Amino acid sequence: MTDIRQKMRDGEMNTPRENLGDFIDRMLEVGFEITAFFPYYEGRSYDLLPCNDIPRQALNYEHTNIDFTNKETKERQTISVMMTGDIWCDIVPINDWSFRHGKTDWVEMFVDAIREEQLGEDA
Repeated sequence: MTDIRQKMRDGEMNTPRENLGDFIDRMLEVGFEITAFFPYYEGRSYDLLPCNDIPRQALNYEHTNIDFTNKETKERQTISVMMTGDIWCDIVPINDWSFRHGKTDWVEMFVDAIREEQLGEDA
């Protein structure tokens, strides 16, 4: 695998923040809304919404969570945003998420797609 950090520095690959923004855009395009955005250690009572740059702000904290809700389908998924320090894992800095069995796992689908677009055969 070629040096991922160097590709990011050279502009050949998106940064984790750009990929997180791409992920959020994809969730919004399929009908989800961001219904909560909060630092993990502060809890839901410390909601950071409204926020004009969620990817940047999410990475300013050590660990944040973002709730996505599709009001039409009643689907909900929560992601955990955290940089792990492993650049291969941090291509899309989502380290965990919720999903319901038998429902579309939008998070996995979009994270996998972004990783494949960025890493090609190394994904």
